[in-house]
Amino acid sequence: MAFDLSSFINEYFIYPMRYPGQYAPYNIYNTAAFAIIAIVAVYCIYWAIIKHLRLKIDGNFFFAAVPFVLFGAFLRVIQDAALLPREVVVAGIPLFPFITPGIYFLVFFVLVAGFTVSWMVDKKKAVGNSAKVGWLFAAVSFLILLSRLSFPNAAIGIGIIAIATACSALFRFADRKVFKIKTERIELATVFGQCLDGAATFLGVGFAGYGEQHVVGNVVMSGLGGPVAFFILKAVFAFAVIHVARREFSKSEQDTQARTFLLLLIAIFGLGPGMRDLVRITLGV
Repeated sequence: MAFDLSSFINEYFIYPMRYPGQYAPYNIYNTAAFAIIAIVAVYCIYWAIIKHLRLKIDGNFFFAAVPFVLFGAFLRVIQDAALLPREVVVAGIPLFPFITPGIYFLVFFVLVAGFTVSWMVDKKKAVGNSAKVGWLFAAVSFLILLSRLSFPNAAIGIGIIAIATACSALFRFADRKVFKIKTERIELATVFGQCLDGAATFLGVGFAGYGEQHVVGNVVMSGLGGPVAFFILKAVFAFAVIHVARREFSKSEQDTQARTFLLLLIAIFGLGPGMRDLVRITLGV
């Protein structure tokens, strides 16, 4: 039988986005494809920032990206609440700008646009001004969600934040008492982001009736003892990445920037889905 590329794309890429009630949103094929796209995009972004724009990737850059991550998470929940369409047809082409992976491109476009405008206004304050743009978008999208005025799982939401905060405090305590190291803010943000994602999955699946959509998450939970195993794995992963990054990226200024960029990515891949799940669970969406 001849391989039908069109049917394959529809079955494993288009239909999971178009018909969420009939298809699992993630499968081994689209998960692998999204991962490859992410890796290529990360390399291109890093090359553009370091080689082309010659920007310094430091703490200011790190935290300037955070509000755009929050904006993306809030925007995703707005779509979950059916306040935005799942599919948009432009010139006969179906697009899915408010769900994965389209929302990543959309948020990145907003980030680049915000930075470009800030750069044109004042090059020296471009990073700080772009952060203000990000906070504006995040605030507006959050206010749209608050307009629902329904918080059926507020206690679970508070629990998610408390667990992630406790993990950050534990990491800082271990640094101070065991390793005799002063913890950087970007490291705390990385731990918080990853643990927020783990805690949201743990409490959402375990106590709020939600299900895990991602392939890797389902494998971890089914093979290692349920939702709590996913949370523990995320926390251990965050702790381990930071300590490895400290050891491997500490010889030069370029190493320091590479470490900051790595931690930013780890923080984003935790904070983005974690915040989305937190808000969605709290609002009962």
